[in-house]
Order: sequence, then C-alpha cells, then structure tokens
Amino acid sequence: MAKAGGTRREKFDAERKEAFLELLRQGYRRGQACKKVGINPWTFNDHINKYPKFKTDVMYAEMEANEMVETALYSAAVGNAKKKIQPNVTACQVWLYNRCPEVWADKRNIGRARPKDGKTPDVSLKSPEDIRKVCETLIATMFQEGTAVDAPNQVAGLMKTWMEAFGLEKIETLEKKIAEIEKEREKK
Repeated sequence: MAKAGGTRREKFDAERKEAFLELLRQGYRRGQACKKVGINPWTFNDHINKYPKFKTDVMYAEMEANEMVETALYSAAVGNAKKKIQPNVTACQVWLYNRCPEVWADKRNIGRARPKDGKTPDVSLKSPEDIRKVCETLIATMFQEGTAVDAPNQVAGLMKTWMEAFGLEKIETLEKKIAEIEKEREKK
C-alpha cells in the first residue's frame, strides 16, 4: 500500500513492533506474537537481522517474561506466611536444580547408566570408584572421537564428577584404615 508522496508504508512499523514486544513481555512466544500483530514470522526474522536495536529489544522483552516466571517460582517455593500459603517443595526443587545445579542436582537417576549404542552392558554405579571409572571412559571416548572440543561444559562436568568421586574414594580408604586401627586398639 503506497502512501501519499510515493513512499511505501512498512507493515512492521513502530506501533506493531511495540505491540509485539509487549506480547513477548507477557510471555507469548515469537510465533504467537507474530500472529497477534498480523505479521509473517519471516518479516520478524528480517527485522531482527536488519535492526540490531530491535534484536536487543526482543531479547530484553523475553528476559522480562522469564523474570516474571522466576519471581512466581520463587514465591511458590518460599510460600507466604501472611497469606497462609505453604512453601511448595516441587517449586523449591526446580529453583535449586536450576540455580545451583552443582549442589542440588537431581541424583535419583544415577543408579544405572547405559550407553546409547546399546552394545555396552549396564554399568552399576554403587561406589565412587564406579563413578570415576565411567567418567574416565566417557572423557577418553570424547577425546578420541574429537567431541570434547564441541562439548567443553560436558567435559568439565565429567572432570568435576571424576574429582569428587576420587575424593570420596580417598575418604572411603581413610575410613577403612581408621576402622582397622580402632579394631586393633580394641583387641589390645
């Protein structure tokens, strides 16, 4: 549609962009927001690529929506004594698993591990030594296959787990030695 003077009106104008950003702030996904403001997703992609400031505005609008959910999750987790709302254990778990995964990782599924290839039999993780051996194997495999460079966080996580298992092994060894020494003392 042409305006007076021969210039074409842009379909994704400032008004629609602001409406789009407001929808993102409310938690709409990008595709949903495109439909609501009446633009094609390709138009949105063109604008995000052409206009760096708009791309930044989109990122901040999505962060605002995420922050609202984080705030709601936190409120559910801690409850509210004044309003007699009890803390929600599941919300506490989700919060801690995501905010402090190194301390609060869900360890319920650690019992058994099976490689995706299906060729290697189940491995039972009953001791720190078992965990250390699995980590060593996985790290060695990643380096041999060249995937360690593609997944540095996974390698770092495995190495951290290896170190923790190594430390637990040493503690187990010390505890056994202490128990032996105590038994020897009791005999005397």
